[in-house]
Amino acid sequence: MDKEMIDNVIEKLKNAADVLYQGDVDKGMVQLGGTLADMEIIIAGISEEELQNKLMDDALAPILSAMEQRDGTEMADLITYELIPVFETLV
Repeated sequence: MDKEMIDNVIEKLKNAADVLYQGDVDKGMVQLGGTLADMEIIIAGISEEELQNKLMDDALAPILSAMEQRDGTEMADLITYELIPVFETLV
């Protein structure tokens, strides 16, 4: 697993969460979208099925739902408290 890529994604996710907490949903969603390709690569490299499922069920699926509802605070909370901690376990 590429530690530098994971660290880069974590930093981008933190920035997106900050923007979302500030109320700029459009900009936060664009920043989040900018991490998708790298997140896909990282997720594909996770060999533990349980960790992949946790990432999908606890973070990514709820984030997509929050995006559909344009709920910036919920997206930021999910990024901060669900998504980033999973990526941090990979470093």
